[in-house]
Amino acid sequence: MPITTRDITNIGSPPADPTCPLPGRLYVPDPELFPGPYDCVVGTVASHFTEGNLQTLDRPMRDLAAQGFLCLSFNVRLLSPGIPGQTTTGEYPQQTDDFKIGIEYMRSDPGGFGYQVTGWVAAIGGSGSAHHALFCTLDGDVGVDKADAAICMSPATDFSDREDDVLQQFIDKTAAYAGVTDLPTLLLRSPISLINLDNPQQPILHYNGDNEAMPLSQLTRFRDAMVNTVNYTSRINTGQHGQIHSFAMWPQIRTEAIAWLFSVSGVTPPDPVPEPPPTPGPAVMPREGVFRRIFNRVILRLGRDPYKQLPYELTRAVVEHINQRADIICKVWRWPEWEVTEERAFRPVWNATHQFVNGDEVFYIPTLKYYEAGGTSASDPPVGSLPTNESYWTELESIDTFIAYDQTCKRTIGQVLGVYSQNPRVPTGSMNGVMKFMPSEKGIDVLRPGNPTVFLTYKLPVPRYTMTPIAAGYPYRKGDIGFDPFEGDCFQAVSDNNGLPTTDPSAWRRITFPERWRNYVVEGAFADSLCELDQGGNESMATNLALAAQANQKADMLLQLEVDSLTVQGQRLPWNWCQQTGCWCESLPWAGGSVTTLTDECEDDISQPAQRTATGVIWRYYQDIIALLTEDGTPSLQQVVTTTQAVGSKAEFTLVTDGSRQAKEAYLADGPADPDDLGHVTPEDYNVDTNDKHWEVIG
Repeated sequence: MPITTRDITNIGSPPADPTCPLPGRLYVPDPELFPGPYDCVVGTVASHFTEGNLQTLDRPMRDLAAQGFLCLSFNVRLLSPGIPGQTTTGEYPQQTDDFKIGIEYMRSDPGGFGYQVTGWVAAIGGSGSAHHALFCTLDGDVGVDKADAAICMSPATDFSDREDDVLQQFIDKTAAYAGVTDLPTLLLRSPISLINLDNPQQPILHYNGDNEAMPLSQLTRFRDAMVNTVNYTSRINTGQHGQIHSFAMWPQIRTEAIAWLFSVSGVTPPDPVPEPPPTPGPAVMPREGVFRRIFNRVILRLGRDPYKQLPYELTRAVVEHINQRADIICKVWRWPEWEVTEERAFRPVWNATHQFVNGDEVFYIPTLKYYEAGGTSASDPPVGSLPTNESYWTELESIDTFIAYDQTCKRTIGQVLGVYSQNPRVPTGSMNGVMKFMPSEKGIDVLRPGNPTVFLTYKLPVPRYTMTPIAAGYPYRKGDIGFDPFEGDCFQAVSDNNGLPTTDPSAWRRITFPERWRNYVVEGAFADSLCELDQGGNESMATNLALAAQANQKADMLLQLEVDSLTVQGQRLPWNWCQQTGCWCESLPWAGGSVTTLTDECEDDISQPAQRTATGVIWRYYQDIIALLTEDGTPSLQQVVTTTQAVGSKAEFTLVTDGSRQAKEAYLADGPADPDDLGHVTPEDYNVDTNDKHWEVIG
């Protein structure tokens, strides 16, 4: 039988927070392959010490259970807003105290379910939870709440570290957890202070990338402190692997980590070690994808090393300039690879799997007629109910002939270039039935079509790119975009999911970047980046503007070369291509290409405009904020966009009150603001269904 899971309501509440449950999940090996007793592995998720989505641990725990380890993933208390039922702060040492509860839980008969265990318990973690795993391997009572070994991916080891590669984000996060800011106390509350070379250390396997979010000095300082300790093994990931942080590196280290775990537990691994079935889709191997390559080229043009950790502000600015240039080149010319010709109806096509409600209008292919949901029965049509069923549908005698930009189960329509009454690929000698059309608030209005369907030539929507990484376990909605560091490309969710493009390829589509655009975008984004104003001084602005002018000139030349390459192959594009008759635009003769005819199948690869960038925790200083509320002055904290920020994000700003400057911080918390609390601010983009978050001001 396969691996089974068992959800635990509470593995044990913290003594200092007795009403706070710590829920968990057991991963039980196949008893036919591994009858027990079991060595155990425990782990949690504490991203930034504020987020604990246990789905992030699902893949590592399943891999370990497949090798015979009984595994437990569980929640610990976190920094504000914490976990359900939490009344304490979640600051040091509360999270590691909770981690020890998980270790002790697995020592004997976990949960009282009768699982036989050896009493040997290892720990695993990534980033914040890697700190907890490391801490609990150095601290605690052996055989009780001290881990017997630890696999640590990107752990924070020294909160007092202020080497050159340490960014303010690391300083803020570790200080928030430690609850102090002075360096001596930060050091005392760090795992590195627990090293005792006079006593044997529990085995530790320590990973860190040389160019990831966790400073490399966190590994090197800890490694140097563990000198001559035989039970400590460290690995520095380099190259493209060196950019991968926390649990995202598990696919690369899995084989070595499991072999190491067997070696320190003293258990003989299965012979041979069974591999999990291959995941369909692309192999999970980091590579320099198209967008990563474009981004890196811009960074190199700016004289920076793209393989070093870059400031958040620089990354965000460069991505925005790339998006602006992509928008320009997409609209300025007709690129054959970015155009689609397909048959469209004036309403969504009836589909047997879709739930329609009364009032919906559909096109039914077998009869080539239009119908409205709502017949002799007052109830909505059951799923699969044919439009010819008069109990639930009514045939429409006439309809408003428009095509919505976003039809159900169809690609989103970008700029429309032509409308034709018949398949333009089938020559008829009648200019393929060119028609008149115009955009409206409903979509594309078509003048007197004559036929129940038309053929539409349009540009795909302008793509949008991002460097916000896709996080395993995060609940993405259809239309979200994110960057996959494994593939080096941007992806868009085609359905609601919480996986990665490499593990759930059917839920994501790659956002392509046409080859003809790339050189222009690189030079244009470089030019735009040079024009950024530096608030700390603009002594080199004259030089930058001269370089920007040269880069702009080069970008225009590269654009012209791409246009020329199309025109020499016969492409002709009048500048005033929309010949207007009154308020109607008359289509030009079809320019060629493939044509797709209408079906009732729902398209999986739905190219739709980005609804939002994948949400992540963002810590940022807002230098322009002068008030909390818009009514008291703008720009304000209330105006900060929160739809692209996850709960736990932090905004820092400075207010001037009675002539004195006051540093303020605000954390993004879940749920609506308390109207009676002056420190609560409701964002202007608040929505109880889709963006139920508010700011809580401290300091």
